[in-house]
Amino acid sequence: MVVIVFVLFTSSNQPFSLSLSTAELGDYDPEEHKGNYIADLKLIPSQNEKIEMEAIEIHQNELRNQTPAEAELHFLERASKLETYGIDPHQVKDQQKNALFIGINYSGILAFQSNRKVYHFKWYHFVLVFVYS
Repeated sequence: MVVIVFVLFTSSNQPFSLSLSTAELGDYDPEEHKGNYIADLKLIPSQNEKIEMEAIEIHQNELRNQTPAEAELHFLERASKLETYGIDPHQVKDQQKNALFIGINYSGILAFQSNRKVYHFKWYHFVLVFVYS
């Protein structure tokens, strides 16, 4: 059975998500998948052994014997709980020239610095201004 595995990580309690298509890996098979079998796959830019081991653990335990549809639903359920879900971040700089990422979602405008939410401007804080010419 070929399963599509979607994996979510939190690094230092900060949300981070990635997806891994296991068309290359298939369902977990202890005879086939030994050691760090994910090391050869480039999942994320800052990939390290800790992240690879977490991905292997999820592949072996949480997503074992799932259909592609079940694995996708599992991913969406976990992703929808992240505070960065649905945000397309844009890099900006603040007044002190520090790098920030801002994004918009259903609740307002958010700013992140060093993978940490630093500002959340909720929509109800904005005043609607009409300009008539």
